Amino acid sequence: MSLQQFRWKLFLILGGGFGVFTGALTAFQDDVAAGIGRGIIGGLFFGVIMTLFLSRRQASAIKKAGWTDDKVFNVVQDGAVDLPMPPDEAFGQVEHAVLQLPSRIVTANPEAGEITARVPMSWNSWGEVLQVRIESTPAGSIARISSRPRMRLTVADFGKNRTNVERIAAALLSGSPA
Repeated sequence: MSLQQFRWKLFLILGGGFGVFTGALTAFQDDVAAGIGRGIIGGLFFGVIMTLFLSRRQASAIKKAGWTDDKVFNVVQDGAVDLPMPPDEAFGQVEHAVLQLPSRIVTANPEAGEITARVPMSWNSWGEVLQVRIESTPAGSIARISSRPRMRLTVADFGKNRTNVERIAAALLSGSPA
């Protein structure tokens, strides 16, 4: 998704949603048609202001991190790390890397090779859900990392989920904590 597509998505969600909401609220004040019109215009104005603010903030976070690929505007981020060790040993290393983030492990299933953790709320998000699945490969194992917003309606995460994936991947590649 490009910056332009991201801006349109934000505008449609914020401006359209707020416009319909305020239109419905103001429809009962004076004249129904005038109330709906004022509400929709106010909602669209709100959508423009919020789109400019949030897209600028998202673009700034992306530029600061140096990311250039097309997936930077997605709030769900994925990654994979090849590990030269058996899955049971990789599980312990992944568990250690996840705990180095400000996170809490919710479920850990060594037999299935799956870890689910929650990252608490911050100024950039309402919190994230981390999932790591470890699979056996001929060379050892692979850790598939996923980070998504806890609130599914999140449109902008200011790079938080991508940072989570990169920190866990870096910790696993270096063999040290995140």
